[in-house]
Amino acid sequence: MADGHESWLKRHKWLVISIAAAVLLLIVFSTKIALYANFLLGNDIVVKLEAGREFLSMVHGEKEPVSFEASITTNPFCAATCTSEFTDISSNTVIEKDEFELKPGFPLHKNYVVDPVRLGTGQELYRFSMECRSLATVLCQTKGEPTTRSILVVVAYDLTEEEKALKEELKNQLSFFVQRLSELDAKQKDFESTFGSLSEKVMADELKIGLDKVNSTLSSQIAKMLRLQDLWMEQDYYTLAEQIEMIGGEINTTQAKFDAFSEKLSKDASLYNALIDGLTAVKFQLEELRLLYALNMTDAPEIGDEISQFNDAVTLFTKKNTMDAKTIAVSDIRKITEELWLMENDKLKKETLRRELELDIAHDALCYLGGTCIVHPAIKDRANQSIFHLQETCAAAAELNRLYDAINDSMHDAFEKENYPVTEAFSTNIRLKVNNLRQNISAAYIARLPQNSSNSALIASLISPQPQAETEQYTDYNLAAAMIVELASQKTTSCDVGNSTIKEISGIPFEKIAIQHNAVLPLNITFDEPLPQCCVYGKCEPCCLTEECRGEDTYPVVFLHGHAFNKDVSAEYSLEAFNKIQKRMEDDGYLNAGAISLYSDEAAEDSWSRINVPLSIKASYYFDIFREPENYVVVQTKSENIGTYAVRLKEIIDTITQKTGRPKVMLIAHSMGGLVARRYIQLFGNGNVDKLVLIAVPNKGIVGDIADYCTVVGEKLECRDMNADSLFMNKLSSGSLPGIPTFNIIGTGCEMGGGIGDGIVLEKNAQLQGTTNYLINGTCMKLATLHTKILDIGQYPEVYSIIQKALKS
Repeated sequence: MADGHESWLKRHKWLVISIAAAVLLLIVFSTKIALYANFLLGNDIVVKLEAGREFLSMVHGEKEPVSFEASITTNPFCAATCTSEFTDISSNTVIEKDEFELKPGFPLHKNYVVDPVRLGTGQELYRFSMECRSLATVLCQTKGEPTTRSILVVVAYDLTEEEKALKEELKNQLSFFVQRLSELDAKQKDFESTFGSLSEKVMADELKIGLDKVNSTLSSQIAKMLRLQDLWMEQDYYTLAEQIEMIGGEINTTQAKFDAFSEKLSKDASLYNALIDGLTAVKFQLEELRLLYALNMTDAPEIGDEISQFNDAVTLFTKKNTMDAKTIAVSDIRKITEELWLMENDKLKKETLRRELELDIAHDALCYLGGTCIVHPAIKDRANQSIFHLQETCAAAAELNRLYDAINDSMHDAFEKENYPVTEAFSTNIRLKVNNLRQNISAAYIARLPQNSSNSALIASLISPQPQAETEQYTDYNLAAAMIVELASQKTTSCDVGNSTIKEISGIPFEKIAIQHNAVLPLNITFDEPLPQCCVYGKCEPCCLTEECRGEDTYPVVFLHGHAFNKDVSAEYSLEAFNKIQKRMEDDGYLNAGAISLYSDEAAEDSWSRINVPLSIKASYYFDIFREPENYVVVQTKSENIGTYAVRLKEIIDTITQKTGRPKVMLIAHSMGGLVARRYIQLFGNGNVDKLVLIAVPNKGIVGDIADYCTVVGEKLECRDMNADSLFMNKLSSGSLPGIPTFNIIGTGCEMGGGIGDGIVLEKNAQLQGTTNYLINGTCMKLATLHTKILDIGQYPEVYSIIQKALKS
C-alpha cells in the first residue's frame, strides 16, 4: 500500500505541488484581505505614552528624575519604527533624540534627570514626543502614516530658604542706598542748572572743578548700583552680598562732597541775584525820573549823567567777569542814583497822583453816562497811598484813551439816530454839561476826602472843584450819546515823550539765577520682587501671573475627535485625527501640550497657567476616570450616548480652564465631536467656550446606508443618536444655536444616496443655519472618504486657512 501511495505521489508530483501552492496563496491572500479591511477601518497603529510625573516643584540644587513609558498596539504581522525626542522647550534644545523599533507587548522606558540651571524662580518646560510608523510587509497592510504622542512636563523652581532670607536682607539695604542716591541725583540736577546759568556771566573756574568732582563721584556710585541691580534681577544673591558691603561708606563720602559744594554754589548764586536786584531797582528809579523830566516836571540835569553811568554799569555786568567786578559796579551806581531819587521824589509823587485823579474822574464820568464802569481806588485809598509809579499811571491813561476811541466808534449809530442840532451852541452846551459832570465828581471826592491822611492836602489842591456853568436842557433829545462822545473826545493827558533829548536807559538783558530745588525722583534702579521667568523656545519673559496676560489671544485650542468607525479600535487612535493641524499650529505659535487627562494632581492643577503662549490640546470623551481613595484608573468607554460624552466634555473643559488659568477655550471638533460640543453648550452654556470650529459635522444627522450600517462597525448608542430621526437629533435641532462665533466647515463633492456630501455626511445635513458655513470641495475613493481626509491640510489647505481665520477673529 505504501509503495502504491508513493507511486501515486510520484506520478502526480506537480499536481500536489500546485494544490499546496494554491492553498498557501489562498491563506496568504485571505489573511491579507482581513488585514487590509482592518487597516481601512483605522486599526493601523496605536501609541500609548505615559509619564511618571507631569509636574515637578523643585528648589535650586535639587535634581529630579522624569520617566516615560511608551507602548504600541498594532497588527502582529506589522513592525513599528519609532523616533523619540526629549526637548527642553524653554531653551529650545533637544536633550536626546532616539530611533528604535517597538513591538506590541514590549514597552519602551525612558528616564531623564532634570536640574533647573536658571537662577531665581520660574518655570521650565520639557516635552517628550514620539512618532511611530508601521512598516509594510507581505502580511502587513499599512499606509505608513505616522502616529504621534507627546507629553508636556512642567518644572517649577524656587529659591532655597537660605536664599530667601538673604534676599530680604539685601533688598532692605539696597532700597536704602537707592533712596540716598536719588536725593544726591536731585541735588546734582540742581547744581547743573544753577551753575549753568551762573557760569554764562561769571568766571567760575573753581566752581567748575568742584562740580566735575561731585558729578564724577555720583556717576560712579550710580554705575555700581546698576551693576548690583543686574545681580538682583539675576537673583545672584551671594555675589550681591559680597559687593554690597563697601557701598555704604562710599555713599557717605559722596554726601559730604555734595554738601560742601552746595554751600559754595548757593552763596555765589545768591550774591549774583542780589546784584541784579540792585540794578533792577536803579533802572526803575531812573525810568521814573527820566519820564518826570521829559514831562517837564523837573529841571534836574543830573538825570542824563546818571543814565549814562547806569548804562556803563549794565555793560560791565553783562560781560563775563569776576563777581568782585560786578559787585563794585552795582554798588557805585546805586549810591549815586539813590541821592537823586530822594531829591526828586516829591515832584514824582505829585505828578503821579495828579494823573491818577484825572483817570479816576474820567472813569466815574464814563460809568455815569454809559454804564462802562472800571474799578479804581476810592478817594480814601488815594489819600493814604504810599507807592507812586508814574510809568504805570501813564500806561493806564493810554489804555483809557484806547477805550475812548472804541466808544466813539460804537456810539456812531446812536448819535446819528438822535439827529442832534449841528450848531456851535449845541456843541458848546454839551461840552459844558460834561465839564459840570467832572466838577460834580471832583466835589464828591472832596466831600469824602479824609482830613488828616498823608495825601489829603495835596489831593485837595489838585482837584479843587469849579462853579457849575449854566446849560440848556434840550428836552426834545436824549443827550446821553452826545455827552459820551464829548467825554471820549476829551482824552487824558498824554505821556508821549518820543521827542525827549535824554538818552534811553539800557535794558537788563539777563535774568536772576534760579536756585533749583528739584523734587527727589527715584532713580531707575529698582529692586522689586523679580518675576518668575518662563521661557518658550528660547524666549524668556515674566511668567503669566495676572488676568492681563490671559486674554483671548492665549485661550487654549482643544481638538475634539469624531466617531470611531471601528468600535474595536483603541480610543487612543481617535486622538490621531488632528495631528497635521496641531503640528502646523505649533509653527504658528500654539504650543503642542499633548493630550489632556481628566485626572488632575492637586499640585499640578494650574501648572499650565504661567505659560505665556496659547496651547493646543487633544481631548477624548472616550475616557473616564475611576477614582479610588489613593489612586485613579483611566477607563475607556466608547459605548455611551452623545449626551454622556457632552458631560465628559464639561469635565475636560473644566480641567483645561483650571490647568491653564484661562477662562475659555476654543473648540475645534470633527464629525460626531461637533455634536458633542453643541450638546455641551446646550446643556452647560457657552461661558467657557470662546469660539467653535465644526468640521464635517452631521448637524442634521446621518441618513441612508450610512445610518443603516453604522452599528456594523460603530457603537450602537452613538449610531442611534446620530441618526437624523433620533430623539437626540430632535433635541439638538430644536435647541438654541451655540451663541458664539461658529465656523462650520462642510465637505462636499462625493455622490451619496440622497445627494452629495463628504462620503459620510450629506452636504445639506452638515449645513447649520445661523452660523458661517464654508464648503470644501473634494473627492472620495473607495473607503477613503472626504469625511476623514478633510483633516489632511496638505491636501485641503483651505481648511487650515478657515481655522486660522476663526482663531484670529
